[in-house]
Amino acid sequence: MRRATERFHADGLRRSSEGGSGETTACSIARNLSLKLDPQATDREGHEREGTMKTDRSESLVDLSRIEEVAGGNHDFVLELIEMFLADAEQLLAAMKRAIEARDAESLRVQAHSLKGSSANFDAHALREAAQRLEESSRDSRLEEAPALLESIRFEFERVREALNAAAG
Repeated sequence: MRRATERFHADGLRRSSEGGSGETTACSIARNLSLKLDPQATDREGHEREGTMKTDRSESLVDLSRIEEVAGGNHDFVLELIEMFLADAEQLLAAMKRAIEARDAESLRVQAHSLKGSSANFDAHALREAAQRLEESSRDSRLEEAPALLESIRFEFERVREALNAAAG
């Protein structure tokens, strides 16, 4: 399993042709947590999909269906991927803070880009978009915006962390 985790971490998410049948782990987790599933949610191409986790306020936080697909139905692997994402995100947030303090726009851009990509793997759209704004700002060396943008990222990350920790149990 460690090799699979390292492959996931190194290569990012890839579609798996070995998906399980029946109810997905994401659906099961969401049902157990009394989270709403939005059957009208769409993927990036505009196609309907099931399994989008919603809060009671009907805001999409994360969608575990891609992670479930990569994990091939292995619940323990889903939990490991969640744990890895949360730990990596914490490190990226700390690195972004240091980059802002050092006024290192390039390092900040790289860290924001990394968080943007890993957030996309979990379909954490608001977090991905916040990271993208910081990436763009640092690319243009607009560091005066960085502290407020980092706070926005922290806010969205806390929301995502809450949802994923609840899902992980």
